[in-house]
Amino acid sequence: MLGSISNESFQEFLQHFESPEEDLQRIDSQLRRLKSDRKKSIANVSSQDGEEMRRYLNDTEAKIDQLRQAQAELNFFLKSENLDQNDQTFTMILKQKTLIKQIEFFDDIFALAKDFQLLLKESKKQLENLDFLQSYNTLKEISEILRKLGDNIETGSKQQLIETNHRKDFLATVTKLESSLTLAKEEFLYSLILIFKKRIYFNDEDAGDDSRRKNPIQTFHFDFLSTMQSKQFESYLNCILLHRNDFEIYLNNIFLYLTTDFIRPILIGSKTFTLIECDQNQTIRLESIESDELDGEDRKLEEIFQRIQKFIATIINLFTLNKTIDNYVAWSQLIGEIWSESLFETIIHSYYEKNIPKNESELPKFLESFCYARQIESYFKSIGSITNEKSYFDKYCENITENFSSLLCEEFLIRMKTILVQPQNSYVSDEILQNFSLKERIKFSSCQCSDYMIEVKKLIEEMSALLENSSTNLGPLLIETIHLVCELFITIAPYRSRALIEIDCKQNAIFHNNCLLFGHLIECLVLKHKPKLDSLYELVPTVRNIASQIFLNQMKFQEQTFANFIRNDTFQRALEQIANEIPQTELRISSQSHYEFRQGLNDCLKHLNHLHNSFNDVLSKKIHQKAMSTILKIILNQFIETILSLNDITSLGSSHLFNEIDYFSKEFKLFLIDSEDVIFKWMQLNEINQLFKVITEREKRDRGQYSSLFEILNRWAEGQGILATYVPADQVRHLIRALFQNNERRATVLAKIK
Repeated sequence: MLGSISNESFQEFLQHFESPEEDLQRIDSQLRRLKSDRKKSIANVSSQDGEEMRRYLNDTEAKIDQLRQAQAELNFFLKSENLDQNDQTFTMILKQKTLIKQIEFFDDIFALAKDFQLLLKESKKQLENLDFLQSYNTLKEISEILRKLGDNIETGSKQQLIETNHRKDFLATVTKLESSLTLAKEEFLYSLILIFKKRIYFNDEDAGDDSRRKNPIQTFHFDFLSTMQSKQFESYLNCILLHRNDFEIYLNNIFLYLTTDFIRPILIGSKTFTLIECDQNQTIRLESIESDELDGEDRKLEEIFQRIQKFIATIINLFTLNKTIDNYVAWSQLIGEIWSESLFETIIHSYYEKNIPKNESELPKFLESFCYARQIESYFKSIGSITNEKSYFDKYCENITENFSSLLCEEFLIRMKTILVQPQNSYVSDEILQNFSLKERIKFSSCQCSDYMIEVKKLIEEMSALLENSSTNLGPLLIETIHLVCELFITIAPYRSRALIEIDCKQNAIFHNNCLLFGHLIECLVLKHKPKLDSLYELVPTVRNIASQIFLNQMKFQEQTFANFIRNDTFQRALEQIANEIPQTELRISSQSHYEFRQGLNDCLKHLNHLHNSFNDVLSKKIHQKAMSTILKIILNQFIETILSLNDITSLGSSHLFNEIDYFSKEFKLFLIDSEDVIFKWMQLNEINQLFKVITEREKRDRGQYSSLFEILNRWAEGQGILATYVPADQVRHLIRALFQNNERRATVLAKIK
């Protein structure tokens, strides 16, 4: 088409220029300069000041207007029919047309970037003026501008209006603008959240002189209207709806605190609330105060749920300005979605499950009380907060039988755990077993047990009564719970008391009794409910083994304690020095040895007295006698073995040993019990001491060695005497060798002791 342009038309077009070639070159130079200016202005648009930007834009528009006429002439020329395509002027004009398109492209991008900056400042100003929704819409408009800017750059790139290297610069500018927009959105959201945190909060205030308010007053503050007008508040609420996902965690926390600090106290009947409006700053405050009128058994369930419904309505009116805002329906739905489920769970857990009957026959009457809870649910539905057709409470009531069984059994387990961690005092088992309803087919000996065993007994009695008349649904679960209760005692009780058991011998004995008593309770329970609980009988030996093992460990500990008194290095050294003492020995050394030896004996006797007092009236008579018998035999065995370890005893040493053993024997006699083994050991110690007495009397009467040996033979009486009854022959021979010198007479006596 260009080839058909006539030369006359072309000449007519060129007449518009005084010198066509020079004018075209001048226009081309201006266009290129304008193109360069556009690129620079776009590259710096994100950092330019608004006033400077407007001044620069006005200059640029003036230059563009000067070229509009030239552009029109170029368009007329290009539409001519007889233009030679090979003409050099035509080629230059085509280049100028491309430059003009590039300038127009740059102008469009510059205008968008300018609008971006102006709107961004406008959005911040609107936020400062608390025009939240308008600020949000402005940011939304800025996002659309940024999208157009990106699309234009991509279009210009495809049409080759942007060189490749310049395209990167344009994209970098767009990235900067995106960062500015992102930062503005984050600042906007942060401002919304900051206002939310400052204007909605909970606080505990001093009750002052009000006698009805014994505890601090729990308050909920909702004071948006103290800093903004109602329209601004409505705009703020609309923005929260638009940023619901970002505010969900904060809204959840608010309604969780409302449920915990206000709804739950109202449910348990201890508190109500009042609404206070302060005219000065329009701060709305909810006070949770003590409610005397709801205390006790006479409180009405209907009044409780009326208070809850009033409280819910008050909160919804706070957020919707008494339903005067345009989006009050949306806000009511949002509150219902966030609050209703946790609120209903609290109603069930804090009231219904706390007051669930202990007997299955009372369940129908219990289910009737759910009508008040359904009124709360109906209220949420009436304001559009809940859209589910299925009632939350109906679902719970449909499974009430299973819920009743599981909650009841769970309560038994929780009670058992609570019982086992209580502080411990001791009671006589007769008091604990008093009015014991289980069949006492096995007699339990009187002893002291921990006071928590009273609660354990009550718990077992309750489970026994329920099991006797349980349904097919409750029975198996209750049997399993009884097993778990027993397992809890086996697991927790030893661990809970381990420190006292290891250190305090009295507490060890009491825990031993606790285990025996618990085994007795299990056994009675099994016998009453045969054959349902036959498998439970397997735990009885386990419980009793725990008791035996705990007490056995205590006996081993006491054995080591007495060994530390009698077999320590100080005691052994003092004993050897006393046994080897001769008249020429320094009195100072002798006195120190006697003191250390007597100190060891006294320590042993003191600890024995402590054990006697700890076990007396704590253990049953039979177990106490057995325990003391074991301890007394331990002491006598260790002391006799220590005496028999001496290989050389002087006459003076024999006299001192006689006095010390005689002192120990007389003090020890106070703890003797009716036990053949203990009496035998005590007599053995006394017979050994009689050998030392023989030497002592020989020194006093100045009798010979043979008379002493002859007296020993008389007490032996050819294996039939009292000495032979309590002291084995090898021990007698060992003492003779230690007491008498080696001669024919000693050899003769040793030969006769067999």
